[in-house]
Amino acid sequence: MNDIHSKMMQAAEALENDDQSRAEELFTDILRIVPDHYPALFNMGLIAQEKGDLEACEKFFRAALNQKPDDSDSLMELGTIYLKQQLFDEAEEYYGKALKFSGNNEILYNNMGSLEFQRKNYRKAKSYFRKALELDPDYQEARENLALANFYIDITSQFI
Repeated sequence: MNDIHSKMMQAAEALENDDQSRAEELFTDILRIVPDHYPALFNMGLIAQEKGDLEACEKFFRAALNQKPDDSDSLMELGTIYLKQQLFDEAEEYYGKALKFSGNNEILYNNMGSLEFQRKNYRKAKSYFRKALELDPDYQEARENLALANFYIDITSQFI
């Protein structure tokens, strides 16, 4: 187990130094030793997401959820994967589960707003972006998303 701890520390350092290849190598080594190691699975999901490999990403986050079914981070990341694939019902399902376990999370509310925005539910999107800003008034992405939602609300109201 000391070997795993050492590899985790090295992987964390590699991520800090933006050396994803080295981190991926170390997490892979850990998963060879302990195939259900939650932190390695989760981090492999993040690395796969960064590389744009949504299939591997989904696989790793699902495996992480098998270890920690109430993990809001894995649930939120799965929702994001589905959102990127425009699988809106699946994204909503996983964001909803994440919200149940995480409580107030500005990133999650922003993501839920993005989901509703892509569904063209601009008013609902606006409420999620506002909630994100209530939790973190300095959250620039949510602020920009709110401005965009307001713009689309104004534009669409002209045609009604």
